[in-house]
Amino acid sequence: NIGMNHLASGEVPPRLGNGHPNIVPYQVFAGAGEEHFILACGNDRQFARLCQMLSVEWHTDRRFASNPQRVAHRELICEWLIKAFAEHPRAHWLARLHEAGIPCGPIHNVAEALAMPQAQAREMIVDFAEQGSPVRALGNPIKLSASPVSYRTPPPKLSEHTDSTLTDLGYDSDMIAKLKADGIV
Repeated sequence: NIGMNHLASGEVPPRLGNGHPNIVPYQVFAGAGEEHFILACGNDRQFARLCQMLSVEWHTDRRFASNPQRVAHRELICEWLIKAFAEHPRAHWLARLHEAGIPCGPIHNVAEALAMPQAQAREMIVDFAEQGSPVRALGNPIKLSASPVSYRTPPPKLSEHTDSTLTDLGYDSDMIAKLKADGIV
């Protein structure tokens, strides 16, 4: 959308972060506790249901009655929504939004994402043994049926290959020692 807006108008659109350039509200919000979720009110009916869910009459206000008007008043409406959503945790809002038929979904942090069944089914966490101690690492996201990924060694420890890498790049032992002494490596 942003690219087409530019091609059609010749104007450079402003940066909107996680917001949709042509639909409001359609962006990331945080519930209490800073757990994030995406809200995607794609039409006026969904916006009216959001307003009813929040017990507000914004959808009857001329400034917000249609999507083009909401886009024009993006900052104001998003400011109100940020305050409203901060009152309860993400799970509360997702349940209410789903119940109201408003598109939404959680935005997972890394721990949540790696604990998901999809990450486990795709073997996105692999276990190694390094000198008898278990080491966990991220798996290769590219899966090929005819040539499955193999993991022969664990990932290197911090700076384990620094000297050999710098030597391969043409640094001599004196220069490597100086880089270490200067705290560069």
